[in-house]
Amino acid sequence: MSVLLTTEAAAKLLGVTRQTLYAYISRGLLQPAPGAQKGAGRFRLQDIERLQLSRRLGKRPKLAAQTALDWGLPVLPSSLTLIDGGMLYYRGQAVTALLADQSVESVASLLWDVPIAPQTCPDLPATSEWLQTAMALEKMSPARRALVLFPLAMASCRAADLDGGGFVGLYAHVRWMLASLLGVAPQPMPLHQMASTAWRIDDPAGQGLIRQALILCADHELNASSFAARCVASTGASLDAALIGGLAALSGVRHGAATHQVESWWHPHQPWEHVLATCAQAMSPAGRLAGLGHPLYPNGDPRAQMLLSALPWEHEANCLARGLYQQFDEYPSVDFALVALCRYLGLPAGAAFILFAAGRTIGWLAHALEQRQDGGLIRPRAAYTGQPPAFAQTASPVEPGRIVRFR
Repeated sequence: MSVLLTTEAAAKLLGVTRQTLYAYISRGLLQPAPGAQKGAGRFRLQDIERLQLSRRLGKRPKLAAQTALDWGLPVLPSSLTLIDGGMLYYRGQAVTALLADQSVESVASLLWDVPIAPQTCPDLPATSEWLQTAMALEKMSPARRALVLFPLAMASCRAADLDGGGFVGLYAHVRWMLASLLGVAPQPMPLHQMASTAWRIDDPAGQGLIRQALILCADHELNASSFAARCVASTGASLDAALIGGLAALSGVRHGAATHQVESWWHPHQPWEHVLATCAQAMSPAGRLAGLGHPLYPNGDPRAQMLLSALPWEHEANCLARGLYQQFDEYPSVDFALVALCRYLGLPAGAAFILFAAGRTIGWLAHALEQRQDGGLIRPRAAYTGQPPAFAQTASPVEPGRIVRFR
């Protein structure tokens, strides 16, 4: 449970007056805890500590640089995605508005800043080698399968010059990524319909939920996988190389593979009340449960809120989400919501990761294109903390005034 502080206690901990504390709120640097009773505990301790750290880093540039790669200060300019006030925006457009009537393809066009081609889904024939490999990898996890099949597809498509930057070529990367994650040949249809067909979802409402999930996963600022894709792109490597780097990063349990962890503690054939009573056993040594909380959204992940609100209020996913908040004082993250959506639609295990990776491929491409336009190489310096060089430890003392020449 989060520790709540009164206004007086929060101001004292920060070493400021109440007026300064209110100024932090008006400037968006601090938000009261949601649902807290006025005067009885309005601020979460973790939010106060986060603000303390931000103030200290502002006075110590070297420390700020060291912590910038760990949910720290912004380090790289981008015009793609904004996270502000608990909301998500793609190139200045609220994602909530895009969900209403925009296709996955139109959102991709927005993020890539490339107009949609008249024929967005031309046939992408799979080679016999690709199909045979896909069949052999049927039992493999989606991430590992795609890390084999996607490079194989790109090798066979090299003659088609998919790296040219036009919409059809860019979109072919996304379609091949989804095909590689699914282990089926790409179909000449929009992305959400291609996934729906593979999972035999014929209901338009179900297909619409898949469309929304893909859009919500399309980009999320400078996350670990997008940063990896940008680093690869900054070297001058091909777009498919950047996507492979992004997928490899996404496969980690601290990123997209957190969906697998949610699937492991949320047993599909157990009542949600039983899951709620036993899920604490799956907590990490740091006291975290996969699928709950997000450092950028102290008041709740808007992506999760939008997906869960599309499900019936009485569905087990929403019942479990409410129970988890009461028990852990943490809101569901997009990882939980993706698993919830897949359970609602009856999709197989691993489908949540497939939706995450297929949607995020759009963002990886957007970051790679933006990095190419920037033209710079991403090459941060390391702060060396190891042993000093051996000669510095073993060098004999030098007499004052004596000139020593090193050869």
